[in-house]
Amino acid sequence: MGVDYYDRSEETRRHMLGARLDGNTHSRLGVDHFEVEYEFGGAACASATSFDAATKWPQCANTINYIKDQAACGSCWAVAASSTIADRECITCGAGLNSSSNHQGPGEGAPGIDISAEQIMSCCSTCGDGCQGGYPLDAMAYYCNTGVVTGGWFKSGCGCQSYEVDPTSRTEGPTPACKSTCDDPNYPDSFANDKHMGSRYYAVKGEANMKSEICTNGPIECGFTVKQSFETFFREHPTGIYCGGGWFDRTLGGHAITVRGWGVGADSKGSQQNYWLINNSWNTTWGDSGKFRYCRGKDLDGMEASCAAATPKCNNKNGKANKLM
Repeated sequence: MGVDYYDRSEETRRHMLGARLDGNTHSRLGVDHFEVEYEFGGAACASATSFDAATKWPQCANTINYIKDQAACGSCWAVAASSTIADRECITCGAGLNSSSNHQGPGEGAPGIDISAEQIMSCCSTCGDGCQGGYPLDAMAYYCNTGVVTGGWFKSGCGCQSYEVDPTSRTEGPTPACKSTCDDPNYPDSFANDKHMGSRYYAVKGEANMKSEICTNGPIECGFTVKQSFETFFREHPTGIYCGGGWFDRTLGGHAITVRGWGVGADSKGSQQNYWLINNSWNTTWGDSGKFRYCRGKDLDGMEASCAAATPKCNNKNGKANKLM
């Protein structure tokens, strides 16, 4: 188990907020991309009062439910991308459904497939600067243009290229060096053959489009500005619904997460609130076992301004994931 988020210094916690939210595309290069828009009220499933991708696609529940630990590194943009890609590889292609992995890590249960956040963080030079931050949409472009191998978490012994940032560290270290080989020379596949790739990456903006996209194709990666009240709220109300702070709320940084669904519930004051259901990457000691609920329909701190997703390019890798080294 890694270090609890609140047990790290404020300076280290600020460095963990590594999502760069420049402009309205969350892309450093301003890469050409398609912006999905659902017409005529959106997908039928978007009209549901509540939705959870793990419930709609139960065969992929272990992958969707899996909570990661970015450790003391501003790699949230890469970690959330790896989670979103893994969810969609399972949902769209069936990747990992035949896996017998006993992978253990910070999340709940063994994910059928785990995509390497290590490779995205360390090797995508056009995405950003590793532990010093990066861009969510550019991570999806990298998945489509270069491909990403499988990879479990620190010392998990699963996948081609595992995460190398120690979750027990309380201070930020350097970004691991990029490698084009699997961790173990005896791993069953070559680095090139282990890659999973996407066919198209795109932005998703606004509540209606986000709901339609999630319930049609799976979870999406979104970024938002973290305020001081966000930290305080979930320390005091780990299962609550966060709806912002006051006018003088201090800005801490940009953070990327995986939005997996939505619902309606009572906030800390008893008022009914629409919310997003979100997976964070600060391990299972934070929030509601690593998840949290966030006010929906208000574009609170930019949550609905620009999310990122990609369509997997299904191939003969179906069922292949997280092979033990």
